Amino acid sequence: MKEPKSAAKPKKFPTQERSKITVGAILEAATYILEHEDWENFSTNRVAEKAGVNIASLYQYFPNKESILSEIFRMHSDEIRATSRELETVDLSALNLHQLLEKIVKDYVRSHQNEPRLHRILQAKVPKSVWWIDENNAGDLEVVFDKLLRNRTEKLKNKKFAGFFLKTGLNAMIREAVDRHPDYLSDPDFVPEMVSFFEAYLSGSGR
Repeated sequence: MKEPKSAAKPKKFPTQERSKITVGAILEAATYILEHEDWENFSTNRVAEKAGVNIASLYQYFPNKESILSEIFRMHSDEIRATSRELETVDLSALNLHQLLEKIVKDYVRSHQNEPRLHRILQAKVPKSVWWIDENNAGDLEVVFDKLLRNRTEKLKNKKFAGFFLKTGLNAMIREAVDRHPDYLSDPDFVPEMVSFFEAYLSGSGR
């Protein structure tokens, strides 16, 4: 999916060190408010106040609160994308299917364990116009999973669904946990049960 034109985007990105510090303070303040205060408190004025910057300085970079929210969402999505980049660059050839799934699931659960309240707000409040970021990353992740599973799913009737089912199932389960059961993310049985779920299908034993 291509990036759409949207008002829910930063006006510009900082290039000088001073402006980078300003934008960093704005995003840090916004993240704090989203985590520790009511959603109703989230406004450009409140963010500027918390960041200790002039509202005019904030508006140089962010035209509205939606653009601040979308930038936090982009940063979060990039963190998740970094997990899939690691899967592409690390040698995982020695891992069997169970070990591979264990690593994948552990990494993705860990990336959502911090700041669960922030993740819930991002899921609920981020404008749909910026979800292209997440959808692009999800497409990349499906390609990575397809490559990793190719030689580990000999018993599957149709391997073309493997990466899609793993990516979609993983995202759906973690998002539901973040939204409705954040305590699951720290439950010691959560990762093993997810691994068993995916392994049953991908190994062919679930048939």
